[in-house]
Amino acid sequence: MADFPHLNLIQVLEKKAFKPGTVRKAKSAQTRYNLEHRKEHFNALSGAINDIRQGWQESIQSREDAGLPSLRDNGKALPVYLKVDLDAKDIESLASFGINVISEEDGGFILGANVDDFKKFEGRLDQFLNESNKKFKDSAASILEIVTDPIERLRKILSPDLFNKWNNIRQVPEVTVYAVISTYLRTPDYPGKDEGETDDEYEQKVKRWKQRSETWQRAKDDLARDRETAFENIVAPYNAEFLGSYIEFDDGFGCKLRISGQGFVDMCLNCPYIFSVEEHDELDGFKGTSELEQLLEVEVLAPDANKPKVCVIDSGIQEGHRLLSPAIDDATSVSYVPDDTDTFDKVSGGGHGTRVAGAILYPEGFAGIPNPYQLPFWIQNARILNQDNKLSSLINEVDTMKDIVNHYSPTRLFNLSASRERPQSYTHMPLWAAAIDKLIWEKDILFIIAAGNIPRISNDPDIPSVQDYVTSGTQYPYFLKQEKSKITSPAHSSFALTVGSICIGEFDNGAFSSFGKTQFPSSFSRTGLGIWGMIKPDVVEYGGDFVYDKGNGGNIATHGDVSPLLVQSTRNGGPAIGQDAVGTSFSTPKVSHIAATLTNQLYYIEL
Repeated sequence: MADFPHLNLIQVLEKKAFKPGTVRKAKSAQTRYNLEHRKEHFNALSGAINDIRQGWQESIQSREDAGLPSLRDNGKALPVYLKVDLDAKDIESLASFGINVISEEDGGFILGANVDDFKKFEGRLDQFLNESNKKFKDSAASILEIVTDPIERLRKILSPDLFNKWNNIRQVPEVTVYAVISTYLRTPDYPGKDEGETDDEYEQKVKRWKQRSETWQRAKDDLARDRETAFENIVAPYNAEFLGSYIEFDDGFGCKLRISGQGFVDMCLNCPYIFSVEEHDELDGFKGTSELEQLLEVEVLAPDANKPKVCVIDSGIQEGHRLLSPAIDDATSVSYVPDDTDTFDKVSGGGHGTRVAGAILYPEGFAGIPNPYQLPFWIQNARILNQDNKLSSLINEVDTMKDIVNHYSPTRLFNLSASRERPQSYTHMPLWAAAIDKLIWEKDILFIIAAGNIPRISNDPDIPSVQDYVTSGTQYPYFLKQEKSKITSPAHSSFALTVGSICIGEFDNGAFSSFGKTQFPSSFSRTGLGIWGMIKPDVVEYGGDFVYDKGNGGNIATHGDVSPLLVQSTRNGGPAIGQDAVGTSFSTPKVSHIAATLTNQLYYIEL
């Protein structure tokens, strides 16, 4: 199948909500069977249409009986879930059946919406049964199935954790989710120059393309407004709270909202243009556990005024730390944590953002640095994580990323050592990662993002830990290949540098041993591939390793011999540096250091 251009929801992130395929001549065995058994196939599809139509009418009546706004005039669109033989049919041709394609899923399944009460579809079925139209008489054969069970459609729309909660979610007082709605319209491809075509002829062709493209853009804008209104009409009766504004792409828009469980069910069942819904979960800041006290006496000098700036999007920074303070651009510091304007790193046990900032400035630790030491870059402090190293559900990540990029302009480098805790497979680019891709493209900036960590211990079966894998008999490095060891959002971002971790050394004292050898994958580092087979992580750096009890493999810990030496917060009397924390959080800023070094060489060369 042909790919869409990368930019725009699915050209910037992503794949399109669906990808129009190139029609191939080979038909599947099922399509050939349907051609030979026209009456049987006609009856199956006609019966499915009647079932969907009846179910939709019952849903409309049920909502009206409950005093909810009618859906009768809501674009007259019915959600449809069908399977198509993509070897025989270009899914764009479904428009001739009255089907708007919302999303192409795996295995030939299509999320769609019918907009004319199936009139065109039934007309095509009559032509198929009676072989009465030369062009369309066989077309319906390649529509293999119309799925009438709404649960199967939900299985494709909802993230796995939400789908598992479906049977009981109606009783939940509120749920915070990200919803993505399609506004796809086919746009004409930019014309290529044909052999023998003159420059004037080609220029006229491009001119005509631009006119058509402008018409498409206006139509797309109108469609987006209509679908935003239709979406809001469904969720408004439940007093849904939008947590920020819409983020719009060329073929869709997304939002974060808080809504009751009952409203969530109504939204998922009755908004036909939704193609992705995932639940907000807390971020994992990858915090360490113990402390190592060391002393370092060195005079630290501020960077030159023209050196690059790196924005640390994290839990705040101890800006007065003697190893960091000369490099802090404190005039720009800001907190996005609700009801907390303090930009200080309040995470216990040595902080988190403070460690990240230190790893940008001291990527190799402190051995061998000159005294005095001039810091190489400026650090900017954008606090989004609270004192528990978590992201409040009140924060809209999409809006916050846009606000941060705009606030710190013209800064071009952004370190994000935080990600979602829950690994899951995505068919579509997660909204947060999509927003980062869009910002990178539009603003010519770079995000450096942590791949995420497999936790040391976990009480959630959906987030298995290193301890869980070891005690269940899945040993290193094989547990890194498990589906639930995959990267977590927003590390899927196509344009960002996603950073994994490798071991900084080896350790074995007879009682405890590190999992990996030097430069082997860290036992906690989440792995790829990314969406659509994308290579993720893009790069790795030294983030350390866990150690395990050789007599009791389930006892997992950190040890200084295989942990990076990091600056840490001295809040509550802690030491200024420590060697007790591991994670992709701390391999990521080392890559940010490299990116800043290259930026300095390319843009900040002294004359």
